[in-house]
Amino acid sequence: MIKNIYFYLLINIFIRSQINARNIHLNASNLASVCNCNPSSSSYINLSFKSIASIDANTFNSLTSLQWLHLSNNQITSVDPNAFKELTSLIWLYLYKNQITSIDANTFNSLTSLQYLYFYNNQITSIDANTFKGLLNVKTLVLESNQIISFDRNALVGLINLELVCLGKNPITLLFPASLSKVCDGNPKCIINLTKCY
Repeated sequence: MIKNIYFYLLINIFIRSQINARNIHLNASNLASVCNCNPSSSSYINLSFKSIASIDANTFNSLTSLQWLHLSNNQITSVDPNAFKELTSLIWLYLYKNQITSIDANTFNSLTSLQYLYFYNNQITSIDANTFKGLLNVKTLVLESNQIISFDRNALVGLINLELVCLGKNPITLLFPASLSKVCDGNPKCIINLTKCY
C-alpha cells in the first residue's frame, strides 16, 4: 500500500513538472485552455505561474469587461504592442516577476481605465518616451527591481492621476532631473519612490 502511494506521488510530481516545463506562447486561440475559464464572460483572469513565454497581438480581443489581469510569475520575455488593445475596462494589470526586457511605445495606449500597473522584478533596461502613453487614470506604477539605466524625461508626462511611482532597486544612471518634476506635473498627491516599495 505504501509503495503504491509513493509510486503515485512520484508519477504525479513528474507529470506536474512536465506541464510546468513547457513554454506557452499565449494567443487568442489558446487563452481559454490556459486560463481554464471562459474569458469572454470574465472580469478576472489569473494566468500567473503558467509558464507563459510571450503574449501575441490581439490575445485579449473582445474581453471588454475584463478588469483584473494577473500575468505574474511566468517567463514572459515579450509582449506584443497590440496584446492589450481591447482591454478598455482593465483596472489592474500585474506583469511582475517575468523576464521582460523592454516595453514598446503605445503598448498601453488603449488602457484608459487602468489604475494599477505592476512591472517589478523584470529585466527592463530603459523607459522611453510614450512607453506609458494613454494611461490617463493610472495611480500606481511599480517599476522597481528591474535593470533600468535610463528614463526618458517625457516617459510619464500626461499621467495626471499618478500618485505613486516606484523606481527603487534599479541602476538608473541617466535620469533627467526634469523627469521627476514633470512626472507629478502639478499633481500634489504624486510620490516618486526611489527606494523599495514592495
